[in-house]
Amino acid sequence: MIRDPGATKKRKSGEEAREDDVIAELRAEQCDPARIRELYYWSREPGFLEIVRTFAAMPEAARAAIEAFVSIAHDPSSITATWDLAGRLTLTSPQVGQAIAIVQHCAESDESGKPPLLN
Repeated sequence: MIRDPGATKKRKSGEEAREDDVIAELRAEQCDPARIRELYYWSREPGFLEIVRTFAAMPEAARAAIEAFVSIAHDPSSITATWDLAGRLTLTSPQVGQAIAIVQHCAESDESGKPPLLN
């Protein structure tokens, strides 16, 4: 088949080649297309990428604390955030408070060396 010289594609730019590489890698890893779409839509939210970049750059201990808080909080709409005059940010959630109360109770009543039953 003879191709029209005007229809010949120009060599891809570096950016286009990188996009193709990412797409090929996602296909090779058999990533869930629904999750890829979700990530794309979330990435369009104002400020989202800056939050993700900041989170990724945090020290491991800070990141682990935030991850633990979010996983215990279960309901994101229950999380509140407040600033104090010293610039401290406090995150609170009823579920996290309950979990901490249970852990404290267990730690305080650990007389026999056996973990108490949580009913």
